Amino acid sequence: MLILIAWFSVAAAEVKQVQGTTGPQLLVSTDWLAANLSDSKLVVLHVGEESQYQDEHIAGARFVEMSGVLQRESESGLRNELPAPEELIEVFADLGISDDSRIIVYCADDWVNSTMRVLFTLDYVGLGAQASLLNGGMQLWKEEGRPLVETVPPGTRGTITPRESRDIVVGAEWVAAHRRIPGYALVDARPPDLYTGEQAHRGVRKGHIPGAHTLPFSRLFDDLGRFRSETELQLLFEEAGISRGDSVVAYCYTGMQATSVLFAARLLGNDVMLYDGSYEEWGIDAELPVHAHNN
Repeated sequence: MLILIAWFSVAAAEVKQVQGTTGPQLLVSTDWLAANLSDSKLVVLHVGEESQYQDEHIAGARFVEMSGVLQRESESGLRNELPAPEELIEVFADLGISDDSRIIVYCADDWVNSTMRVLFTLDYVGLGAQASLLNGGMQLWKEEGRPLVETVPPGTRGTITPRESRDIVVGAEWVAAHRRIPGYALVDARPPDLYTGEQAHRGVRKGHIPGAHTLPFSRLFDDLGRFRSETELQLLFEEAGISRGDSVVAYCYTGMQATSVLFAARLLGNDVMLYDGSYEEWGIDAELPVHAHNN
């Protein structure tokens, strides 16, 4: 797996806003965060190892326990499934988030897919229009010599109005019905050898969902782990067969890597959906078709 040394860097001066909204941009700079840390409505979320968080984090940042935003193993046996929306609302409220919060999520070390999964989950429960990623993450913050602290902020519970979750999560039946319909681009975010069937996850059939485009999540980043420019991302999407107007439906093995592809799609203005069961579910079901290049 690609080790992301330095977090996101976007060459374009203007970053697209959250799809279809007039909300804040999907990315904020370290300069912006440093200037707004005293904002009482700001909630900063740290995604990484808890031991590192205890040693150093951006002042005021709250630690995200990933077991609260995904199920390590659901009743169906699938890993990393989304909990119920009402449970997620409680988790985010416990992190200090309220209806009017401005949420900034940052990545520590190489916790890229977990960071993107948190952002996707915020969007899923209707908080995506007020949530952004810190461009450059903790790595850039440290490289710029900005201060880090050990002090853990006191627990403050937010207030989030009950709401319907957004319709951006789909299941196997939906994927089976839509995988070849124009206007929907089904995207496999796994490494190429898993897509082609040269390699396989343990216990599942080799290959990919028929009709899926391949766009490995690692291709979204440069050699230093920075997000490629909007122009480069658009070219990658076009090369993968994804058009500007397509709704991007992404999957991987357990629904983590796919969220990096979905974040890139949001940067480009595409609507997004996650097949949460992903290939762990699809590849084990003998009644669902798979395609491998050596078949």
